[in-house]
Amino acid sequence: MAITVCDRCGEKNAKLDHCNYCKKACCNLCIKSSKRVGKGGKAYICKDCWSKMDVRKKFKGL
Repeated sequence: MAITVCDRCGEKNAKLDHCNYCKKACCNLCIKSSKRVGKGGKAYICKDCWSKMDVRKKFKGL
């Protein structure tokens, strides 16, 4: 696996998840929350998007 860099904090990590709202590649420390959506899908929200109330309401409404 290739080592990639987190778009939010700059940490080097092998596995990054993409925030569904800002599309940044974030490490586990920068992901605030995740939830299962549908069959086999997951939704992620980063700490930056969590602080925006309109985006957080969209995430909680899934």
